[in-house]
Amino acid sequence: MTSFRPMADTNSLVYAHNRDSQHHQQAVSIVRDLIETGGFCISSLILFEFFSVITNGRKVESPLSTETALTIIDDMLHSQSIDVLPTHVDPAFLVWLTQYGRSVKRYQIYDAAIAYTMQQNHISVLYTNNTKDFQKFEFIQPINTTYVDME
Repeated sequence: MTSFRPMADTNSLVYAHNRDSQHHQQAVSIVRDLIETGGFCISSLILFEFFSVITNGRKVESPLSTETALTIIDDMLHSQSIDVLPTHVDPAFLVWLTQYGRSVKRYQIYDAAIAYTMQQNHISVLYTNNTKDFQKFEFIQPINTTYVDME
């Protein structure tokens, strides 16, 4: 499956659903604008990360219940505006990762898996609050969701 829709990173989704975040209104605006302008993609890994973060009280002040988070994910899975792309961690991914091996540390393996999914699906634009984490992947244009103006 190839998609020319941009990718939205986990933090964009978390901020859009975390009313306590200082980035909440901006994230809601970005998600709405992406939907209105043709939709966006997320990877299956992003759904796992979203669930983990939004239901955990360590990163959000008012975590969502498991049931609420699952309802949101189910809505995303059935949305015409959101393409959920499978994240493949296979031998081809490991070979691909060797070109970035020196710059991928600890938890950045998740970012690398997202980048790999993007490259496999010919996606170059990523809306994220963590632009520095994706700058090492030359084929990705990371757009900082904190400062983006969709007009």
